[in-house]
Amino acid sequence: MGLTSNEILTQLKTQLDNELTYPIFLGIREELTQFPCIIIEPIGIAEGVDGEAVYNRVDATLTVGIYGYVRVHNKDKQIIGDSNTKGVVDVARDIKLAIDSDRTLSGKAIHTTIIDTVFSIVDYPFREVQVNLEILYRQTKGVR
Repeated sequence: MGLTSNEILTQLKTQLDNELTYPIFLGIREELTQFPCIIIEPIGIAEGVDGEAVYNRVDATLTVGIYGYVRVHNKDKQIIGDSNTKGVVDVARDIKLAIDSDRTLSGKAIHTTIIDTVFSIVDYPFREVQVNLEILYRQTKGVR
């Protein structure tokens, strides 16, 4: 597997696109107009050295933040929505279920781990959830 972080991010977006019904973007956007929506942001890459000299490979861990945004004017449905309105907890659940559908990202990753989930208020009526992932993958030395 001579994969790059670009390929991992592309596959992550593809999987979320296939599992979710709302817009998904790579990278932050100004003036979001569709809600709920998802933004995928790379946070960092940790590269191991095990096997590099002998096997000419590097196991890397890509840390990714998946940000979900909702705009809900009904104060009672901002956190937990209903069948017509997605609250911020509903979006977090949808993201996690989409990741759970294939933790290997169609065989491109060794494994994907959900690290934590952080909720925040952006500015009424906007709310945000950040689901942080660690994606373990293998790349051939020199591919990066």
